[in-house]
Amino acid sequence: MLRACWAGLSASALTEIKGADNWQDLHQVLARHGLEIKERGNGFVLVANNGVAVKASSVDRSLSKGNLTQRLGAFVQNEHSTQSSQQNTKQYQPRPLQNRIDTSKLYARYQQEQANSVRQRSSQWAILRQSRDQLIERAKREAKLKRNIIKSIKAGRLAKKALYATAHQQFKTTIEVIKSDYQKAYQSSKARHSRMGWLDWLAFEAKRGKTQALAVLRSRRIGQFKGNQVSAKPSNDKSNGYFKDGFIKDSSVESITKIGTVTYKAGSTTIRDDGKRLIVLSDTTQDALVDILQVAMKKYGSHLAINGTESFRLQIAQVAAQNQMRVTFDDKPLEQYRQQLMKQHALGREQSAGQKRSTTSITRRSL
Repeated sequence: MLRACWAGLSASALTEIKGADNWQDLHQVLARHGLEIKERGNGFVLVANNGVAVKASSVDRSLSKGNLTQRLGAFVQNEHSTQSSQQNTKQYQPRPLQNRIDTSKLYARYQQEQANSVRQRSSQWAILRQSRDQLIERAKREAKLKRNIIKSIKAGRLAKKALYATAHQQFKTTIEVIKSDYQKAYQSSKARHSRMGWLDWLAFEAKRGKTQALAVLRSRRIGQFKGNQVSAKPSNDKSNGYFKDGFIKDSSVESITKIGTVTYKAGSTTIRDDGKRLIVLSDTTQDALVDILQVAMKKYGSHLAINGTESFRLQIAQVAAQNQMRVTFDDKPLEQYRQQLMKQHALGREQSAGQKRSTTSITRRSL
């Protein structure tokens, strides 16, 4: 969760850090941004000038101890004191997770819900412990009563010994059941009221249909997706976000990742939607491609952008033509290929229809 406080580290600052050629250069770059790197345990931590510290690798994987020592060599302490380098440095201030979206209210609600969850959990655990202790005390009283009854009856020593043993075994069994029931109830309460990390909470809220939470997750994406994808022609995305697409029901959502990729079902096909494109896996079948194209047409309209490997692009065009889908592609060569396939399929249908009429005519004359 501390990672959320370090999202304010700008992309330019991170680029400077990644460009450092040795440890002293890295120390100087960090100092200019009000930061310091230190060894702690088996890794590194970044410490801000306000005392906030976070595991370096959680800010960016390039800052892990393994990556840094591989690039810069064994760790070398800063030759200059932190205090002397404070002049003309940027004063780092913790921010919510995203600097493109104001998450202050959302983060406050997250903190409040986690605090409420902790209180509810503590209250339930106290009730469970009290109930367990009361049941154990009652079992002890009942066991004592049984021993007194056995003591008062007239029976031989061996007979009483057997009765005492039976009563003791019953007492042990009762205590084991009480403790087992308590542990089950405790674990159930712990699962219901476990503390959630900031990103886990955002994913949970997004799955409940909270559009701002989904937007925050999606704003964490860095770089362009380069895999097979179906998306809208630029400026033609009419979806306005995932939960405003009426054709998708919240109940069909299977999962949401920490960068906002939503996985849901369309018929028997699993759709992966990151808000800007539908992501298509390399082993997707032709039947699944039909479903994906249908979802894309509902989401983006009939004019689509197809990106990915050449074999994937051609396969998409083939599927669209074979199924006579009312769709066009923004890539001119791909669209020309689709139209060519459509003409071939139309010609094939005409020839098939002509052969059928000829066969029917011959059959009638023979009759």
